[in-house]
Amino acid sequence: IIKASKSVMGKPVGEITRPEYYAGKETVDMAADPLIRYMDPPALKKAIEKTRKQMEKVARELDFIEAARLRDEMYALEEILKEKNQ
Repeated sequence: IIKASKSVMGKPVGEITRPEYYAGKETVDMAADPLIRYMDPPALKKAIEKTRKQMEKVARELDFIEAARLRDEMYALEEILKEKNQ
């Protein structure tokens, strides 16, 4: 079977920027919120724990894509916390 990459992927290979499984999902990264930079360490720890619980919940629901996004968000929050503690 010979098919053009556009017919298989829906877009030419050079135009694919974000996986299609994100299409239509509203995702807001907490770590991208500008107010996070002004949170004190206890509030950041609380946000990290909340994100961890959300990640575990969606992983139990077998939504591994969302769990990975939340994991990355949690790591970003932990990096911000490390910066605050220095």
